[in-house]
Amino acid sequence: MSVGFVLVSIGLVVFGYLVGSLSPSVFLGKAVKGIDLREHGSGNAGTTNAFRVLGKRLGITVLFLDILKGVLPVVLARYLSNPTVTVLVAFAAVLGHNFSIFLRGTGGKGVATGAGAAIGMIPLPMACLVALFVALLLSTRIVSIASITCSAIAPSTAFTSAFCSNFASPIG
Repeated sequence: MSVGFVLVSIGLVVFGYLVGSLSPSVFLGKAVKGIDLREHGSGNAGTTNAFRVLGKRLGITVLFLDILKGVLPVVLARYLSNPTVTVLVAFAAVLGHNFSIFLRGTGGKGVATGAGAAIGMIPLPMACLVALFVALLLSTRIVSIASITCSAIAPSTAFTSAFCSNFASPIG
């Protein structure tokens, strides 16, 4: 393992944390509505509270940006590093969202950012989980039920995906 690889890996993890620490819900709340989202609704700086307080249009924007801040660093890590570093970058992005350096250690719950990180790592299986999330959300209208169910299923989905792709790849 070269010094360059280690430095790139550390840089990717730090990048993942910093991107995850950006809070589109707080920024858009202040820029568009003139409010600090953390002082309204549940007080959480995440997507669900953005929907509640900022409305559907801004909520969708926050959802997209929270997912993107999980996807972006992970995809970059996939191309510049190895799977172990990619997982660390994904973890760092979610950690940044939950404990943002820009929000003095506060943040959201990390569901959308975690989903984005997982989409960056295992896109096809995550498409199935996203479909399940939407179906549960539409049928129950309770975000936490959809989030918890998909979070519980995600590890087995990831394992199955990894097993199947390794099993199907040619031995060479």
